[in-house]
Amino acid sequence: MDVEIPSLVIVGAYREDEVPDSHPLALHIRELEQMSIEFTAINVGNLSLSNVTSLVAEALRMEDNEGAVKPLAETVHKKTDGNAFFVLLFLRSLYDGQLIQYNFGTMSWRWDDEAVKAQLATENVATMLVNKLRRLNGATQNVLKVASCLGSRISPSAMAVLTDNITPIELRRLSSSVADTSETDDDASVLDYSIHELETEGIWERDDAKDVWCFSHDKIQSAAFSLISPEKQDSFRGELGNILQKNLDPEDLEDSLFEVVSLRNCSAISDEGERRDLAKLNLRAGIKASDNAAFDSAGVYFIAGYKSLGSSGWAVDSQTMLDLCSEGSTACFVSGDLDMMNVFIMEVLSRDEIPIQDKYRVYQAKFMAAAAAGKLNDAIDCGLEFRRLLGVPFKLRNKPISIVTTLKEYIKTDHALKKMKTAEDIANLPELTDERIMMSQRMLGLLIPPVYTAQPTLFALLIFASVRSSLRFGIDANSCDAFGGYGVILW
Repeated sequence: MDVEIPSLVIVGAYREDEVPDSHPLALHIRELEQMSIEFTAINVGNLSLSNVTSLVAEALRMEDNEGAVKPLAETVHKKTDGNAFFVLLFLRSLYDGQLIQYNFGTMSWRWDDEAVKAQLATENVATMLVNKLRRLNGATQNVLKVASCLGSRISPSAMAVLTDNITPIELRRLSSSVADTSETDDDASVLDYSIHELETEGIWERDDAKDVWCFSHDKIQSAAFSLISPEKQDSFRGELGNILQKNLDPEDLEDSLFEVVSLRNCSAISDEGERRDLAKLNLRAGIKASDNAAFDSAGVYFIAGYKSLGSSGWAVDSQTMLDLCSEGSTACFVSGDLDMMNVFIMEVLSRDEIPIQDKYRVYQAKFMAAAAAGKLNDAIDCGLEFRRLLGVPFKLRNKPISIVTTLKEYIKTDHALKKMKTAEDIANLPELTDERIMMSQRMLGLLIPPVYTAQPTLFALLIFASVRSSLRFGIDANSCDAFGGYGVILW
């Protein structure tokens, strides 16, 4: 039975290339794509002067006299470039500033075009947004300060934790350069009231499906953040992150991990214990970001954790330092930050006390970076050096191999295989458990493409070594490639 898929119309205040990944519109679009629903993006663009004139005339109930509002519309259009959101913002700002007033005697709106021009000449979008926010209830401004630090999507659980664990007086102290210890009526306001005011003013939108609040526009978030004194912005965000980490339950902390870590990274920490804790938190966030293939973000977290431990990191917490450098080397390679990748690699390779098995991930990153840059012989040298340091059998060197040596190794491999009577005997080999051999087998698998191109006479020896390792020590995921490669050689 054919199922008719209804047409969906999504209206947003962003161009397609401007929609933030975390915005509900972007989330809905991804959901539609996953459902294989086709949709067409229509770029509406900014309003024309004619559109703005009609909008202003309708807002002022003067649709039958657009000529009278045209000078005002021209001023607004020039200032806003026709952005619908900013057009409405400017009109509301003019009303709040009493530059547009309703005359009950004539039952119509009145304004002074010259006064409007003078006002708009001194204010930009950011200024008007900030002025709009400053006219809100004091408690609502406090909520906005907190929310502006939490990103474009605000978790109700995070907001509740922060408002429950930081008093209005303390919040003002942390966010304002002006000392203020007075208790006001605003302090008694509850979060629900502030949220209602924000939604009424069009500052926030509620996404019930995702159980989050979102700023109606990214510039509103920027304006809200500017309410915090510049010299206290970093320490304020750091304190919010600290409160969230201590008070969110484990599930909510995991959901808000990136936000919490990003907040905590904003402020400098001198206590060694706190620096170790922050480094571990960054490691956790970096691994989670890597698992989601967000390698740019992962690199940021690994670097922050590395810097948090500082030059004495190996003495403070060697395991966390090793994990940060190892995971960070791969994330930075994938994201293209090769300078930081090399820093991570050298941090690990220069530590003689670290067992060679624990250096596998940085050797892998070093290998992949050389191969990706087309330095195939450097990649081969890197892989073979790691095998040599592992001390595994079947020594290999990056040099041309004679046909005599290849035949000798083939005979050894063929003799070892003949001890296996049937294919089932090979399939029933024990599982490989020796960590050194497992790493050697993985490195042999990585070596095959560059060796095949840059040192082809070595290719057969890699296959022979991998096959005999499987027969001697057991099979793993790399054994399939080894036996497959052996079949290609025989063919």
